[in-house]
Amino acid sequence: MPKPLNIRDIVTAFGQLLTVVLLACSMTTLARAGVSSENVILVVNGDSEDSRTVANHYAQLRQIPSVNVVVLRDIPEGLFCSLTEFKDKILKPLLAEVDQRKLSRQTQVIAYSVGFPTTVKIPEHTALLTDPMLKKYQRPRGSITGLTYLYRFVMSDNPSYLGLVSNFYARGSFERDFMNPFLKEEDRKKFDVSEKTWKDENYERSAKQFAELSRLFPAHAPFSIRAAQSFAREGDLDSAAKSLLQAVTAGWQSAKFIRQDEALAKLLTRSDVSKAMESLSELPNVSQFPFGANSSTPWSPAGWPTADTNSGINYLPSCMLGVVHEHASTVDQVIQVLDRASKVDETFPQGTFVFSKTRNVRSTTRFPLFGSGVLLLKSLQQDAQIVASQQPKPGMTCVGVMFGSANIPVATRSWKFAEGAIAENLTSYSAAFKTASQTKITEFLHVGAVMSCGPVDEPYTLPTKFPTPMLYGYYAMGATAIESFYLSLQSPYQTLIVGDPLAAPFLVAPSDVVEINDSDMSDRFVVSCRPSAIGVAEQRAKALEYYVDGRLMQIAPPKYSVAVDLRGAPAGYIEARVTLVGQSALAPRRSIQRWVTIGDPPHIPTIDVEDSIATLRCDGAQTIELFHHVESLGTIQGDQGTITLDRATLGSGPLRLRAVATVDGKPVQGRPVAQ
Repeated sequence: MPKPLNIRDIVTAFGQLLTVVLLACSMTTLARAGVSSENVILVVNGDSEDSRTVANHYAQLRQIPSVNVVVLRDIPEGLFCSLTEFKDKILKPLLAEVDQRKLSRQTQVIAYSVGFPTTVKIPEHTALLTDPMLKKYQRPRGSITGLTYLYRFVMSDNPSYLGLVSNFYARGSFERDFMNPFLKEEDRKKFDVSEKTWKDENYERSAKQFAELSRLFPAHAPFSIRAAQSFAREGDLDSAAKSLLQAVTAGWQSAKFIRQDEALAKLLTRSDVSKAMESLSELPNVSQFPFGANSSTPWSPAGWPTADTNSGINYLPSCMLGVVHEHASTVDQVIQVLDRASKVDETFPQGTFVFSKTRNVRSTTRFPLFGSGVLLLKSLQQDAQIVASQQPKPGMTCVGVMFGSANIPVATRSWKFAEGAIAENLTSYSAAFKTASQTKITEFLHVGAVMSCGPVDEPYTLPTKFPTPMLYGYYAMGATAIESFYLSLQSPYQTLIVGDPLAAPFLVAPSDVVEINDSDMSDRFVVSCRPSAIGVAEQRAKALEYYVDGRLMQIAPPKYSVAVDLRGAPAGYIEARVTLVGQSALAPRRSIQRWVTIGDPPHIPTIDVEDSIATLRCDGAQTIELFHHVESLGTIQGDQGTITLDRATLGSGPLRLRAVATVDGKPVQGRPVAQ
């Protein structure tokens, strides 16, 4: 088995990476963590009817904003493409389009429809490896989703992602919170000095050192925890309490750690500390606590978000909605999976999380963490079992299954998946669709799972290339499916993730009551927000995000009433959308939408569709243009005319058509219609 890259090698390589300016690096830290439909970029192969059909359905099922639908053309056909083709025909155009549409700060997930290569050939990158063991075990094929997630490396031709610890967002052991979080050598040395002082029990000095680190890097909560421990051991309880409260503000989540630390426990009688403890988790410290996905924020080697772009790496979670192939799915099967998955949010399914234990190396590789996974799930009041068999026991209803066998006859199973279940299997070719060998990840989707993952090439049973058992605990804590997979996957470059990224059956969304209303003034709308009569304080939103026609316009704390000013926006219909962002580190989200009119236009364009003929009307218009999402389908001259809809080009399923008229030289937007 290859050794992981030495941390100094990783730091050197990442330091070089940070000097590269990428097209997508305009993503700002204003974006909040967490994932909802406004954060998903839906990527479509414009030359594939299947791709358009699946995208049409998913956009409707999940209410993906039209501006988030990106159509690419000239996509390589088949399961494979070269690295150059991936970068030049998929990744670069995609990132450029996101940037051009000003969607960078809201983008958290890239969801590819069907019709894209699943596998990217990367011999140019594996040839750059110098470690002989990595050269032997890291195959020159990556997945489209893994390489999109690792876009920072791929775009700079930096092979560091081929190490075994390239995903800093993935959770590790709880002790990782206190490892050196820096990439720059100067900062690393500063931390090492402080940590040595702490271990030498020179608490007076370590308190000052960690307090200074906390001041310089306030987002890294473990610095404040170490400062609090040091101050408390020196008897300075006021300074200890101040540091502890700073840690909570920065995102520290573990109440048990504080209670079990002899020095910090002295602070629990203080009213300010006692109040802060109410917001912390009593879950066992079997792993680092999860955070919601945030592509705008760099992640440090210690697994913490950082505001310092020189101290971390950005990632871009990615998945495929399905794979259409003789060894994968049909278009109808993909749509059925997505339709089923769209209904599972906040359903809290009953069932068992199952971990298959056999003597097969595919099972024994991950067995050492089964116990921690079960402990976390049971602490969440979930049923979890380790079964000494290839499959769950007959009659079981499973919310999640961790398999470990090459071939699993799921079609003849005597158990079933609960609605919203996830599953995956440690085996070599579960996402290598060129061969029929081994059970494919799509088979789990066909029989009830909403997301699965697997390698596109031989992974050599290296455990970091597969999710840890914590995958299921993070899902049960309320993370979306896609967050759960990336939170538990340390080396995702070969891993293809397929399914609905937004599935979140254990989501606890903010409970505030939000209404979107018209205003007395024609150039604005009004948003009101109030606590739910049956909600609890912990379920109140910490922020509201305001979107206009799918674009993030403003982020602000909840207020009873806010008037959103739209002066300068086109007259006619606009989609007003408000997303509530929850208080927990997973940032659970809920969105409210309403179509409102602005500008008091005398006439608004309309669309009538019959037998694939769209009739457009708007009195007084000089022209009327028809769009499907943001893709122009044609323009008529005058105030009435028709455009033929080519379903072979646009795909089957619901189209989202919108007419935009030009009246007296100014645009007037109609309300979209689904056809």
